[in-house]
Amino acid sequence: MGNINAGGVNINDLAEPVANSDAATKFYVDAVGENSNIGNFVFASNTITLSVSPADITIQPTADSLAIIDTTSGMIVPRGNIAQRPLSAQAGTLRFNVENGFLEVYTGVTWDVIETDFSITGQVITPDGVSDTFVLDQNTTAEAIFVSINGVSQVPQTDYTVSGDLLTMSEVPLSTDIIDVRFITAVAATGSGTINPGVTDRLARYAANGTVIADTGSSLTWNGQDLAVSGNVLVTGTYLQLPVFVDGAARDVAIPSPVAGMMVLTGNVFTGYDGATWKNLSSS
Repeated sequence: MGNINAGGVNINDLAEPVANSDAATKFYVDAVGENSNIGNFVFASNTITLSVSPADITIQPTADSLAIIDTTSGMIVPRGNIAQRPLSAQAGTLRFNVENGFLEVYTGVTWDVIETDFSITGQVITPDGVSDTFVLDQNTTAEAIFVSINGVSQVPQTDYTVSGDLLTMSEVPLSTDIIDVRFITAVAATGSGTINPGVTDRLARYAANGTVIADTGSSLTWNGQDLAVSGNVLVTGTYLQLPVFVDGAARDVAIPSPVAGMMVLTGNVFTGYDGATWKNLSSS
């Protein structure tokens, strides 16, 4: 209580006490409270950072406990453009892509968009009482469809399997049975099912063995038999590349059943099929 006159006694390390005999000033105590360092962690106000870089921050509950963020408002996930994706991402890495406006997750191989809108279409199959395999309207997987027989749900991989567009039942359905198939597919972000040039992953996605196997926004890798376009095709790039065959024999092997309107480069000659024969379209 009261004041102490220390006279000419020096008090060491006022700004940064380092030993028991040093004085812990109010300035130092306040600074430690607001800006504390524990290991590589740096706490400043309401921000937690690391004093080394690069370095991951790991939250690891014990046993099977949960990592809980207790709030009713929301949580902001990492966000950035395509160029800012982590170079050493692990499977399960989640972020918001500001270029296409979607959450995306790294599968361990590629970045996949998390679609939130889905469409359901149906197909009714009337069996003949003999066949156990039926052709579907589209390529799919067993887990991406609902199958029911006379209103009774079937179990994928047990009651039925799917390979491409072929549905195989484990037992031959009766001719009086009704097979109802419901397809669940992601709705394209553009709402039209078409590519939005320059923006990635804007086309409806299907299974890896389905029709669309890659969509980079500006290019499309197609795994189907035909790509039917009901409207006009406008080419704004620098060229349109047609299929090339070394000669007519190679062309005929690759296209055993041509249809009118087909056009290819055979050797060094443009040829088109008129419905009966291949014609030379190159000028003399």
